[in-house]
Amino acid sequence: MSHRGFHFAALCILGCAGGVPVSASPYAGPIRGVALAEIHPGRELAPFLAALDDIKRLGAEWVLLPVHGYVDSAAAPLVDEEWEPPVDLATYRLFTGAIARAARERGLAVALIPYLNLRDGGPHDWRGNIRPSDWTAWFASYERFLAGWVELARLENIPILGVGAELVTSESHEPEWQALIKRVRARYQGRILYSCNWDHYRETPFLGSLDLVGLSGYYSLPYDAPLTELAITELWLEVRTELLAWQKEIDRPFLFTEIGYPSIKGAARDPWNYTKEGPPDVEGQARGLAAFSRAWHGQPELGGVFFWNWSPFRGGMLDRSYSIKEKPAAGVVRRWFLGSHP
Repeated sequence: MSHRGFHFAALCILGCAGGVPVSASPYAGPIRGVALAEIHPGRELAPFLAALDDIKRLGAEWVLLPVHGYVDSAAAPLVDEEWEPPVDLATYRLFTGAIARAARERGLAVALIPYLNLRDGGPHDWRGNIRPSDWTAWFASYERFLAGWVELARLENIPILGVGAELVTSESHEPEWQALIKRVRARYQGRILYSCNWDHYRETPFLGSLDLVGLSGYYSLPYDAPLTELAITELWLEVRTELLAWQKEIDRPFLFTEIGYPSIKGAARDPWNYTKEGPPDVEGQARGLAAFSRAWHGQPELGGVFFWNWSPFRGGMLDRSYSIKEKPAAGVVRRWFLGSHP
C-alpha cells in the first residue's frame, strides 16, 4: 500500500473512532501482555495483523505498542520534530492507530508507550543519559512530541498511556514532569504510566502522580554465577524481595513493561545488551523467562507483565533477537498466561 493510500485509510479509521472516552479494560486482575515490536508504516499492515493473531493465541489479554521518536544525540537541545523521512510522525501515528484498532477488534486491550531513540551517539549513549543544555526548552519539545500520542490514545480509546520510558537523566526535573503529567491528564482519561529503568526506579520523584509505575526488568546475573535456571531464579527472588518492599513505599501498582532475554548465549548476564556477540541460544532465552516465572508466579502485588517481545519479522531457532516467535520461550509465556506454575 502506498503512503498516500494508507494515510487516507488510516485517517478514516481514526475519524471513525470519534474521540470516545477511554474506558476501563475489560480484563480484571494482573496485565498479561506482549509487546509488538518493529511498528513501522514503511511495511504492510498485514504482518502486524498476523502478529496480533499470534499474540492472542498465545493467551495474552493485552498488547503493548512501543513507539518511538528521536533526538539527534544525547546532547541535542530538542526532541526532533521529524521522524524517518520521507515518513513523518503523522503517518507513523496513523499506522499505529490502525494496529490499535485491530488489536481491540481481536479482544486485546492496548497500552501505548513512546520511547526516544538517538540518531547518533557514542557507544554508551542512550535515552537514559540525554543531556541538553536547556532542560526547559527540551521538556517543551518533548511535550510537543508526546501531544500527538496523547491525542491518538484518546481517539483510539487506549486504556494505558506511557508518558515516558527510561529517561533517567530527566527524572530529577520533577517540576517539569509534574506539569507535563497534569497537562496530559487534562486531555486523556485513561491510566497514565511512566516506565523506569531497572537500575533507577528509586530515584524517580514523581511516581506518586502516576496511576501505574512501569519497570523494564533487565536484571543481570553475576559473571561468576552459572548460567542455570536455578541461578537466574535466585537472582529474581532477590529482586522480588527488593521490589515488593519498594512497592509498599510508593503505594502504587507496578508492572513490568519489559521482561525479555535476547536469544544469545550468555544473555542472562546482561539481558539489556541485544548487540552482544555470541551464537543463538533459544534455550537460554527460555531459561531466563522460566526463572522469572518461578520467582514471580502468584505474587498479587505484581500488577502485570509485558513480555518483550513478539516481532512479525524475527523468530525461529536461529534468531538472536528478543522475539519469542517460534521459540521455546513462547511456551513459557503461554504457561504464564494460563496461570500454570513452571
